[in-house]
Amino acid sequence: MHRYVKLSDCFWTFRTATFSTDGVLTPVNHRSPLQAIEPVAASGHRKQSFVLSPFSAQEEMSGLSFHIASLDESGVLNVWVVVELPKADLAGSISDLGLIPGGRIKLVHSSVTRLSDRVLSAMAPDRT
Repeated sequence: MHRYVKLSDCFWTFRTATFSTDGVLTPVNHRSPLQAIEPVAASGHRKQSFVLSPFSAQEEMSGLSFHIASLDESGVLNVWVVVELPKADLAGSISDLGLIPGGRIKLVHSSVTRLSDRVLSAMAPDRT
């Protein structure tokens, strides 16, 4: 799926996206240009709860799972869980339209915060 090129005795890997929300119209997509994408630091201790997990057993066993946050210029902050699937399907996914055919990494939306709403409410005078 990735392309490899040798330049000046060095091998370079050109990776392609395996998940895209582009063209997948859902209420959680950004509607303004992104300003930042950052990993979310996890605590040192992680207690796994299979009962409350939003992932299938197959996704839980795959290993890779962490959070990232994306912020757009209108102040919408989305938090996503990055999940590695155990195997790729070259046909793609009927249930997850964002998963690129052959992709093993997918995003699961976790939460959204509209920072512009919070900033405006914090700046508003208290009327009590």
